[in-house]
Amino acid sequence: MILARGIFGVGGESLAIAQAAMAEEWFTGKFLTVAIGINNVVSLLGAGSAAYAGPLIYDKKRDIQWVLFVIGIVCFCSWLISIGYWLVEENMKSKIKN
Repeated sequence: MILARGIFGVGGESLAIAQAAMAEEWFTGKFLTVAIGINNVVSLLGAGSAAYAGPLIYDKKRDIQWVLFVIGIVCFCSWLISIGYWLVEENMKSKIKN
């Protein structure tokens, strides 16, 4: 559990910094603090909902594998969304250069 918490801490902080950098690129100027604030709130809502949903899933199925499966699906969806964001970002950069 300590190892997993360490991995989460390293990944979570890196992700927060990357999201702040992306927000700065898109919202330079008036709305930068709002964008970073919303990013932090959504991150905390995700952590809170995982802390709430995990025990509920375990209570229904009585198997930790179901909890890990659902969390894995959510992580995979998050990864797909980040790939989509990257594609949009690259497309926008190429249009700006032209």
